[in-house]
Formats: sequence, C-alpha cells, structure tokens
Amino acid sequence: MKITVGIRRLFFILMYPILWFLSVVLSFYLLSIHIDFINLCLMFSIFFVFRILLLNAFHLFDVSWRFVSVGEVFDLGVALLLSELPSILVMYLVNLALNFRLIIIEFTFSTMFSATLLSLKRVYLTFRSAGGRSKGGRKAILVGDTQRAEKFLRTLEGISSPFFIEGIIATDNARKGNFIRGIKIVGTPYDLTYIVRNRLYDTIYVIGDALRINQLKNLIRECEKSNIRIRVVSIDIAYKNSSIFTVRDVDAEDLLFRGEVTISAEVIEKFINHKRVLITGAAGSIGRELGYQVAMFTPLKLVLLDIDETRVYLLSEKLKKQFPYLDIEYYVADITNEGKINRIFTKEKIDVVFHAAAYKHVPVMERFPDEAVRVNVLGTYVVAKTCAIQGVHSFILISTDKAVEPTSVMGATKRLAEKIVISMARDFPHTSFIVVRFGNVLGSRGSVIPIFNEQIKQGGPVTITHPDMERYFMTTKEAVLLVLEAGSVGKSGEIYVLDMGKPIKIVDLAKELIRLHGLEPDVDIMIKFTGKRPGEKLKEELYSNEERLSKTELEKLLRLKPNGLYNFDYESFVSKVSDALSNYDERHLRKLIQESL
Repeated sequence: MKITVGIRRLFFILMYPILWFLSVVLSFYLLSIHIDFINLCLMFSIFFVFRILLLNAFHLFDVSWRFVSVGEVFDLGVALLLSELPSILVMYLVNLALNFRLIIIEFTFSTMFSATLLSLKRVYLTFRSAGGRSKGGRKAILVGDTQRAEKFLRTLEGISSPFFIEGIIATDNARKGNFIRGIKIVGTPYDLTYIVRNRLYDTIYVIGDALRINQLKNLIRECEKSNIRIRVVSIDIAYKNSSIFTVRDVDAEDLLFRGEVTISAEVIEKFINHKRVLITGAAGSIGRELGYQVAMFTPLKLVLLDIDETRVYLLSEKLKKQFPYLDIEYYVADITNEGKINRIFTKEKIDVVFHAAAYKHVPVMERFPDEAVRVNVLGTYVVAKTCAIQGVHSFILISTDKAVEPTSVMGATKRLAEKIVISMARDFPHTSFIVVRFGNVLGSRGSVIPIFNEQIKQGGPVTITHPDMERYFMTTKEAVLLVLEAGSVGKSGEIYVLDMGKPIKIVDLAKELIRLHGLEPDVDIMIKFTGKRPGEKLKEELYSNEERLSKTELEKLLRLKPNGLYNFDYESFVSKVSDALSNYDERHLRKLIQESL
C-alpha cells in the first residue's frame, strides 16, 4: 500500500503517545512509586498536549520516514525538551505532586523511544543496503564532488537498487582514502581510464556536470569498449538543503551543455508559493516541465490547460502522484475560445499565468498560416486580455528567437504575440505582462534530436538542411527554471532573453548523436544535406538591433528594452485578422501579418 502524507502523519500521531505512556509507566515502576491511575493519566495528558504541539511546530509529523537525518532526530530532542517546561508549570498549577527524578527518567525514556521510532526505517534500509552490498550485488562507482555525492548517497540509502556504490571518484579536493557515508574515495577523474579498462566496476554514475564535456566523451568511449554501463545522476532541484535526483542514461544534453543550472530558489518561491498558477499548453514539453517545477514551489493551486485531452489528463495524474498534497486541476480547452477561457479564470481566480500554448513547427506553419495566426496571435490575445480584465497579477508569454527579424509565418506570429503582450502592459498597468524569449529546447516535440535518433536507429541517413545551419540550444529544465526566474523578477512591459551560450552547428550535433550510439558519422551512418526549407534561417538571433540589451541581477537572464517600438493597435489588428480568418483569405492574412511587423 502506498503511504500517503496523511497516513504517515496519523501513524506518528498515534505511535508517539503510546511510547510516551509506556515511558510514564516504566518511570513509575523503576522508582517503585505506587501508580495512582488518575495522577498517571493526568501527567500523561499534560505531556501529550504540549509534546504534540511542539512536534507539530517542528514539522516532525511530516518527515519522510525513509529519509530521516540526524537533523530531524535533533529537532525531536529539542521539541521534547521544550515541552517539559510548560508541562512542569501546568503540573504545578494543578497541584500535581512533582517528582523531578520521575520527570527526568520519563523524559529520557520518551526521547529514546521517540528517536528510535523516528529513525527505525532509515536504520533498517541502511542495514539492508549494506547487506545487499556484501552479498555481491553489481558494483558501481560514483563520480562527483563530495557535497553532492554525500547527498546522493544519503538518498540512495532508502532505495532498493541492483547496483551498490563501492567507491567514489572525487572531482574536488577530497583526499583519496577518505570515506563519505561509509564509501571510500578511490581516486580522481584521472583514474577513470584505468578503472574502466580493468573493469573494476559494472556501472559508473556521474553526478550532473562533475566531468568536463571532453572528459565525459572520453569516458563514454572507454565504457563502450569495456562494456561498462554509464549513467547520469541529474539534480532536478536543490532547495532548502534537500535535493531530488534522477538517474538516467547519457543523452545529447550531457554532451552539449556546460553544467547544472543554478537558480534563485527563494525568489521563485516568493513568486509561486500560495498562488493560483495556470499553465497553457501544459501538455507540451515546456508546459510539462513548467508544471513539474511550479509544483516544487508549492502553489496554492496548479491549473493545467491544453487542447490535447489525453496528454493533459496523464500529466495531471502524474503530478498528483508526485505531489499528493497539492491541489491540481486540468482543463481541456482551445485558447481561442474566449467564453470558456473567461469561465475558467472566473472559477479558478488565477494569480499567475504561464502562456506556453503555441504552434512552433516552422515548415508546417508555412503550409497552414491560418492556424499559426489563430493560435499564436488570437490565442495569446484572448488569454492575455482575460488576464487584464480579471486582474491576474502576472502573465508570462513564452516566446522564441524566431520572433526576431522573422522570415517564417511561425516567427512572425510569435513576434506579433510579443507586440500584443508588451502593448497590453501599457494599457493594463495592474497586470504584469512579461515576455521570455529563448531558442531551441532539446528533446521537445519537433526538436531535431528525436528525429535524428530515429534516423540513426533506422541506419541513416541523418538528414540536415544545410551544413552551415546553426541554432541556440538549451535543456528543457534550464529553460523553464529561467522562465520562472524571469517571471519572479521581471518588470511589466519588458522582454527577457535567456543566455543560451554559443550557437551550435546542427551538423556537429548530428555527429555527436551518432557517436553517442557507438557509431562513426559518414562511416556507419551517413549525413545527407537536403537544402533549406521555406521560412528557415541559417542562423537565429535572440534580439534585434533596435532592442537595447542589459544585464539583470540574475545569472543567464538578460533584459531587452523595446524602445517604444511596440506601441501597437492590437485591437484593430485582431479585428482585421479575425475577419480574414472567417473568410479564409490567406493572401490577405499574409499581407496583414507583413504590414503589422
């Protein structure tokens, strides 16, 4: 049976008093004091009331049993100690005979029994892990700095796994031969080649960005030769001294990017905590990650909205299992349906909106410009205008680098969406209208990586439109966390650009993916150039010459000043576009788009 937060709270609330009552009885027996049942029950009741209050104040009923640490056990002792003072005072006021030896012995028993109960599961899982390791489980080695290695090993103690960490490769200055949570530091990254070639371990776990990209590439090649599995331990979030780790296989993101994104978690928490947050396009790659990361910061309610009924339902079910204490709702809706969007906002009393719903595939939108305009332009207008009318605190539009000097229908519609949102900031000062612009997201729907992977699995060729084609890339998690930062600190009427690093040539990305599969480009898998498609650029820009770029107080987040370029009569434009869509006049629609840029 799955242990929910409520069941765990009830278990501790019932078990602690049983142990305390036993402590009182044992104390009477130990001191050979005659047990007066009324006095015993009165003494227990006083202890019970104050201890329950203090343990609840220290959040000790909410502790995850399998992840109990020394800190929680210490807090338990402090809470019990603090409860003694008011308990003794009340006993004195009700004229209960005070025996300080009895109180001290009872406190000692209560603390011992309570601490044993709190740490019991953690101790059991630790010994079980040690027992499994001694029975010859598959050996693994962990690569990372000592601080994150310690956190991961502490997490691993409560997890059943066929792999057991037998050694640590420390990437910081930790001394060889030292121990971390009972695991020996056996070397530095320079020892990895020897370890792999001699097959000393079955699996290698690499924590985040512990190795430089070249080191990781070399390690992958050596592991392939020696038939050793290599896995990446990514840190989903590190906040308030807790971390959530995900163990996965190596993918393209690990070979392209510099390291884990660092965020100002306290700033984001202030923005999200106890707010009603709605995400449009929640079933897409950005929307899904937004839902997960927003949930981490405990909103008052999380509302997921998408037109894809299956994906949005599955996402809501997944998030409810991961965050059972959160209020999560989902809606199937078309963002251009003004009446329904208005009803949803009225019912849910939304505070913050992340607008991720959009059509993003450049060649497809060249074929269907009416759909690009309907969703990307009118949909943005409907959601943003509803926010303004209903007094939503913040609206964050997720835009794209293709909106800069657009050459495609998709890019043009996103540029117009930006203009609408920035212009609304002028007309509705009570709502904060912010635009966040970034480049391609690795692994998203429509991204080149899933396409390349499928082509490689089929034996090639890998098709690329042009040898000089290059793009800015960012991981989904990195993009979403920086979007949250921009929403937290951004000022209404401004555009924020994520620092995407250097652009990457698509052909280089394809070659790395081929090598990641253990193959050689242009030997095992051919690369074929097919020519530029309609609307495509060879290179993308994150901002235009007319936009003034400045730094913010946050790393990787840049601010753009529109310079008054977006004083846009969006009401008139929306009216004309709606008429063109109703008449399905594609020629007039394209003309309106071009004139409005």
